[in-house]
Amino acid sequence: MTRPTKPQTQNQPLSPKPSEWRRLLVKLQANHSWLFIGFETLTVGVYYTAAPGSISGYMPWHVPVDMLDSWLPAAVWMLLGGFVIVNNLFDVVPDYNRRAALGLLALWGFYFTVMLMRDLNDPHPPTIGIATIFYGIIMLRIVVLLLFDDPHHHAKGGGA
Repeated sequence: MTRPTKPQTQNQPLSPKPSEWRRLLVKLQANHSWLFIGFETLTVGVYYTAAPGSISGYMPWHVPVDMLDSWLPAAVWMLLGGFVIVNNLFDVVPDYNRRAALGLLALWGFYFTVMLMRDLNDPHPPTIGIATIFYGIIMLRIVVLLLFDDPHHHAKGGGA
């Protein structure tokens, strides 16, 4: 004789199991630095979308830099930041963590270099802008994380 099963009601909430919450917390703990860098990258892209024309000035040889905050670079910032966040939380494509980290380094490094050249080319007393300093600090954080926190470590189960 078979045992009757408990009937399923349609009003049951779709909440994750406690083990899924623990796994997510382990992922947050293991990847918190990469998650914050992903959020920072995503936020820069959203800002460039919301405030086009926020970058102005000229690099040496009168090359304008105002095209760096148009919709296409903003989309690159948002896609790369979003990918880093999702990939470090849910292991969608864990083998791409290192490539994404190098992409972040290239993106932040390029913008830091362009902003530094723009600031130094200013005809007024050459001062380094606060945005340039922040680009440099975040780029330095990525370099340190690439040296001391291998993204491949998170490829199999969240590093714990």
